[in-house]
Amino acid sequence: MAHQFQVGESIKPLRTTYKYMSGLKVKRPTTYDEATYNLEPKENFHYRPIWNRDIKIHDETITKVKCEDWEQFRDPAKLYYATYCYSRADFQSRIKGQFETADRYGLFKNMAPSMVDTIREFLPVLRHVIFGESIAYMYIGRAAVGTAIEQCATYQCYDQMGTAQLITRICLELEEQCPTILKDGKQKWIEDEKYQKLRALLENVMVTWDWAEAIVATNLILDAILYPLFFEKMTAVAVKNNDNVYVSFSEFFMEMFEYERNYTTALVKMLLADRPENKDVIASYVNKWLPLVIEAIKPVLAVFDLPQNGGNGEEALQQVIDQYVKSLLVDELQLITALPLETTGEVI
Repeated sequence: MAHQFQVGESIKPLRTTYKYMSGLKVKRPTTYDEATYNLEPKENFHYRPIWNRDIKIHDETITKVKCEDWEQFRDPAKLYYATYCYSRADFQSRIKGQFETADRYGLFKNMAPSMVDTIREFLPVLRHVIFGESIAYMYIGRAAVGTAIEQCATYQCYDQMGTAQLITRICLELEEQCPTILKDGKQKWIEDEKYQKLRALLENVMVTWDWAEAIVATNLILDAILYPLFFEKMTAVAVKNNDNVYVSFSEFFMEMFEYERNYTTALVKMLLADRPENKDVIASYVNKWLPLVIEAIKPVLAVFDLPQNGGNGEEALQQVIDQYVKSLLVDELQLITALPLETTGEVI
């Protein structure tokens, strides 16, 4: 006989969410979880990738790190397609407003000549660095395992393209003072001796097969030095030279950096908690790339000497290493006990 429900009687649901999410280890799934978890196809593949038939689609062997369940990773920002679009649309509106303010008050036209010479020396070069990273993240988004990880890498690829475009637009605003600023930046990237180690480093990142290694190399090392150095420490130099326009745009670059740093930190913490042996693997990434990044960055520090009220590039680099690299890799994640001696020339 069928059960007769009474008025006011509660019906206990058989499950609290969709069946495909039953393996997610959270108390109450969010919209982000429903739009992210377990969406990566895992069966019914009829062919291997035609560009490499030695691997499977979404192959876990591409990286040395291991994980019991890659789908358990959660983006701290909880971005899925809709929220990512809303967030970045707001971001672009703020940038548009900043350009309008700069145009209204002639901030670009009134920039101190020494700061113009400084910015033209390194900023158009950085757009090639950041665009090169976006190419690397196209691969990472394709090779990574787990929908949430793939999402973060793909969004970072988009963000880096946008960041390179933002740098380009800033340079275009300076064309009245420097008509060939973008062309000169390309030539510096290709020919200037002080950028060649950085270019070689980026080219190696772009062909790194292990996607987890590429993430550590960029987000926890290269960008952890590059962004604070040129969009925080250089901003302090701009303040000393009464340059408001560089200060006003630096915050946008640092916001992008904070997003990639936060999700990578969460990813590493998940991997360390999942398997203890991952610590040695990730530490090997750090020990490999950190000296290379420092070696590539040091020749570029000469740009800190260019403004009228210049800064100390070596001192700025040491501060960045202490604040952003050592604090995360040594103190928070405890991947290594100390930074390698060759990173700064002294024991940290």
